[in-house]
Amino acid sequence: MRAMPLCRCLPLAAAAVLSLGWPAPAAAETCGKVLVMKGTAMVERGGQTQPLTVNEDVDTGDTIEAPGDAKVRLRMNDGSILTVAADGRLSLDKYAVDGSGRRQEGDMTMLSGTLRAVVNAGTGTPDFEVKTTTAVAAARGTEWYVETQGDTTQVSVVSGTVSLAGADGRAPETLPPMSTAGVAANQAPSAVRPLTQAELAALVERTSLGAGLCQCIAIKDAELASCRLSPQECEALCGSHYSFVPAAGETCGSR
Repeated sequence: MRAMPLCRCLPLAAAAVLSLGWPAPAAAETCGKVLVMKGTAMVERGGQTQPLTVNEDVDTGDTIEAPGDAKVRLRMNDGSILTVAADGRLSLDKYAVDGSGRRQEGDMTMLSGTLRAVVNAGTGTPDFEVKTTTAVAAARGTEWYVETQGDTTQVSVVSGTVSLAGADGRAPETLPPMSTAGVAANQAPSAVRPLTQAELAALVERTSLGAGLCQCIAIKDAELASCRLSPQECEALCGSHYSFVPAAGETCGSR
């Protein structure tokens, strides 16, 4: 009797993917890290939710949560700064940079709450996009805020410009510096109007962290430099040998 040839079989699901020509799911990639945090912020990753820590990496596919009065600030790989205010949830859908650290693509979804974005210039077109349930907003290099709750979204621009459209992405409006506009469910953006100083002050307060730079000092070497909210937090991290520079805006993402 002739011996049957050996069969090196793939798992059924993998075989189906290969036979149909479907690409394998993309692996999550690190796209930034936690710069500073107030309270206990969380990350939903791979179906599990766990607390975040300062200096922890965040990946594409993560959902960042700031429950209660928590706040969390991220520094993305292109240098852009994102702050998720209290009761906010942000999904990091895609984030790609080239070899020089220049952003090629940044897509995210603001599920609820307030986001402050200080966006470094990327490519020549708006390549930093925030979606909500009712709106799509895109920018290149600018400082702006996205507020979403239920079936309404409000976008406010401090510097630069933002393209704002309804959820279908059609007929976008351009928001210039110091302007704001809203989008309700299944609607086009409202008329663009000036952003008042009182409105801006409220947004600044909602996303403010006021962090300082903490450095643990050991044998004349500075170690574990990180952004903390107070000297007490720095001492708890470092022990008795530390340096704390308050309100380190440039290093810790401003405000």
